[in-house]
Amino acid sequence: MIGNRVRTQNRIKAELRFYGVEVGAKRRSMEQDIPLRTSTDCSSTTDGCRRASFRLLEEYQFLTQQIERQTKVLRELADTPRYL
Repeated sequence: MIGNRVRTQNRIKAELRFYGVEVGAKRRSMEQDIPLRTSTDCSSTTDGCRRASFRLLEEYQFLTQQIERQTKVLRELADTPRYL
């Protein structure tokens, strides 16, 4: 899942760069900066930029939620006493 999220992140950045929109490299940038840049910078270019970026951003957010859920399950299992 983490690998898929990284690939999606790279696809988002590549898509935005294709349309002339630069973004930072940090995770905070992905979650906060990209929606802002997509709505402002892409609106001046094409509708395709906005649609592709939002779809990929939704995929990124979905994968982030799945990773958080899986991490929570693993932490709960780690706290469960083992029965021998």
